[in-house]
Formats: sequence, structure tokens, C-alpha cells
Amino acid sequence: MPAIYDHWLRMLVIAKFKGNTKVADAVQRIQTVERLVHQKYVVRDAGGKRRVDVVKDSEANQLELASA
Repeated sequence: MPAIYDHWLRMLVIAKFKGNTKVADAVQRIQTVERLVHQKYVVRDAGGKRRVDVVKDSEANQLELASA
């Protein structure tokens, strides 16, 4: 495990045991941003208008197969 991840993990464990909610809130925000960054989107035509939808995991597999 890289040292930076080891330090980060140790800091989180210590903060958790000390009841530091600010660290927990920051971690939750980071996880939310990571999830949003890695989501897949698709633009669909709906009656002449474009619509952007978040692709579900089951749809993502189908889209990858179709584009291959």
C-alpha cells in the first residue's frame, strides 16, 4: 500500500475514534464527488430535443457492447 494511503487511513481511524465529524463529512463529500465524476452519461434524442441521462450499470454494459 502506498504510504499516502496508509497515512490517510490512519488519520481516518483516529478521527473516527475521537468523534471528529468534520473528517467524516469531508470523506462523504469526497465519495460523492468521486461517484459523480465516474458516472456515465448518455445524450438521447427525445422528439427533437436532447436529453442527458445518467447511465445505470446494466445499461453501461449494453452500451459498451454496442459500441465495440
